[in-house]
Amino acid sequence: MFQELKHAAFARRYALCVGIGQYTNLSNHNLRYAVSDARAIAERLQDPRRGQFEVNLLIEPAQTTKLNLEESLYYTLSGKHLNPQDLIAIYLSCHGSVYGSNNNFYLLPSDAIVEDDMPKLTSVIDIHDLAKILTGARAKNIIFLLDACYSGGMGETFQYLNLERDLSPDTTLYMVGAARHDQVALQSSHLERGIFTHCLLQAFEQKPRKSDGWLTFSDIYTFISEYITSLQFKGTIQFRNVAAIVNPNILFVKNPRYSPQSLNFSESVRKLLRLVQYEPIEMMLNTQLFSLRHKLKMEISIMAF
Repeated sequence: MFQELKHAAFARRYALCVGIGQYTNLSNHNLRYAVSDARAIAERLQDPRRGQFEVNLLIEPAQTTKLNLEESLYYTLSGKHLNPQDLIAIYLSCHGSVYGSNNNFYLLPSDAIVEDDMPKLTSVIDIHDLAKILTGARAKNIIFLLDACYSGGMGETFQYLNLERDLSPDTTLYMVGAARHDQVALQSSHLERGIFTHCLLQAFEQKPRKSDGWLTFSDIYTFISEYITSLQFKGTIQFRNVAAIVNPNILFVKNPRYSPQSLNFSESVRKLLRLVQYEPIEMMLNTQLFSLRHKLKMEISIMAF
């Protein structure tokens, strides 16, 4: 197990972070926090003290058209520069919806066209498109993080994938959505973030179980699941995960506050503070966190996806 984790830590790491805040063909569809959310995730992932990812950030309307998104997704998953052991993280904050009698999930690029609640299929990216993009992926460790309405429906992509034929052996594929297939996502005007993205950023700050500061994707998933439940609005369920051939020990990000160097420094500071009888900072942080959770429960608003 130790050798497996050590090897995973030194595989190359690539991330595609997409935030679509402006829709050129749709009225009243612009999103307030999608761009800033994508920036925040990109900053954490590319931080050499944290994710050590090589990040491609797409936030301009011209960068997030259907054509450009499909090309970026394909390159991120199947570029010739990739090796099987590489880790791919794909984060998207945008509109999501469903169509047809089967409620097929789709993502809305910046140039999406929707008329009478029906998308022009050549202008959106649906689960059939996602299955084609995933087919033949060169990397074996793939994580999708979607802050979009109905994003739990992305799990239906598995119906159109032959895992043994279309993906490399031993592929780990996670798809994590901000909402179930029949639910909208949530945002907070107080936090100026999507709730799912806020919880993801908080998950990056948790105390690792490992002494080297690494957080596995299982750690991230568990934290989001528990934290997002504590912020439920009127009992709404707000989380969906689908996975195949799972290796839960993928090393995802580090928390630099808990690296060996930081721990040694923190312990020295603690000893000094005890000498002058200052209150430990954890007590103050816990009090502030409780206050924040209470405030969020009172003001979370439904996103207009």
